[in-house]
Amino acid sequence: MSHQLQPPSAAPAPTPPTLPTVAGKSAAPASWRPLLCGLLLSIFTLAVWFAGPSFGYEDTTLPMYSSAGLGAPPAAEIEGIAAWLNGEPATLSNLRGQVVLLDFWTYTCVNCIRTIPHLQAWQRQYADAGLAILGIHTPEFEFERDPANVARAARSLGITWRIALDNDYVTWDNYENIFWPTKYLIDARGRQRHYQVGEGGYADFEEKLRALLAEAGRDLSATPPVSGPARIPDHVPDSVYEAAPDREITRELYAGYLRGDFEREYYGRGFVGQREYYSRPGTLQRYDRPQYLEPGFLYFQGVWENGDQQARHGRVARDFEDYVALVYSARSVNAVLSNEGDEPFKVRVLLDGEYLTEANRGADLVIGPDGESYLWVDESRMYRVVEHPAYIQRRELRLSVNSDRLGVYAFTFGIYDRGP
Repeated sequence: MSHQLQPPSAAPAPTPPTLPTVAGKSAAPASWRPLLCGLLLSIFTLAVWFAGPSFGYEDTTLPMYSSAGLGAPPAAEIEGIAAWLNGEPATLSNLRGQVVLLDFWTYTCVNCIRTIPHLQAWQRQYADAGLAILGIHTPEFEFERDPANVARAARSLGITWRIALDNDYVTWDNYENIFWPTKYLIDARGRQRHYQVGEGGYADFEEKLRALLAEAGRDLSATPPVSGPARIPDHVPDSVYEAAPDREITRELYAGYLRGDFEREYYGRGFVGQREYYSRPGTLQRYDRPQYLEPGFLYFQGVWENGDQQARHGRVARDFEDYVALVYSARSVNAVLSNEGDEPFKVRVLLDGEYLTEANRGADLVIGPDGESYLWVDESRMYRVVEHPAYIQRRELRLSVNSDRLGVYAFTFGIYDRGP
């Protein structure tokens, strides 16, 4: 989840320590707002943890007004857009007569990625019945401001609806948004009627979408819903995780100095376990990993620069002796990595000192002819690194690199029975 009021050189506020799969991500600017958003997010996380099902989330759809929309104000306009993808520029005023679904997302956010199959299904089912989906892409990291990067990600993810690049957070602020992903439903008269934070609750959200289409005079009698257990179900927690008496899931981890320093100032610890990491921001330093790695923290070995948003590998190595390591509990692990050059390079991946296999590799992990497991980092995006057959606890993951063009931004973790 994230709230950011200025370009992402100001890193977003921390996500829930134990539930990165609860609702999404919250972003933060470099002002008082990160503290406010961090506090809001903590309250929200605790609320869904105690009120929701076993993994902390069920439905956050919040009906705002009566079924007839009485008292609903005009929806905020789409403004400040740097570029449009997949179609011509749009405004809510020129979409009047259609039901509009605004999806605030960013392409490295795993919570956003998990919602895309449902958006695709709604697009197929309701586009001819008057639904217009607009993706409002508001970047979390600097490289997500690049239209070419977003276009490439959209093609890879199978997104066909129009995308507005909200690089300066203008539309984000118009909606007073604080979470990725958040979806808003706007009726045919241009009034904001409903919104939903995060993942899950798809059948309920689709019911509200259908109600607005019917209110606009669309006949859906021959158009059945597409969400629900018998159709496209919500993600289901892994059964081993559900049965574990001491279950835990590693929080989302950020390598950048700003977000980690915010976490350290307000919550006592950052995301990197080596305290010297936060002593001199923006400098190349030599790090030696301790013998014991505390679970839920990043540790660096070798020469790294602690940048605002990322840790950048700071030299050309020869034998993959430099790495970032962490001990995690999850079923799946994803890493947001950047390539800061023109040529792709290899990042070797080890789990408890051994190469991964076909049984536990993530979708982006390559198993070489000699059994070596590695990522081929050819662009800046989220990489699916590990996908165990079932939930596991306290395993050490190591990403080793020779290239000086690697940027490490974040790690996310999942406990669903499938996917990232």
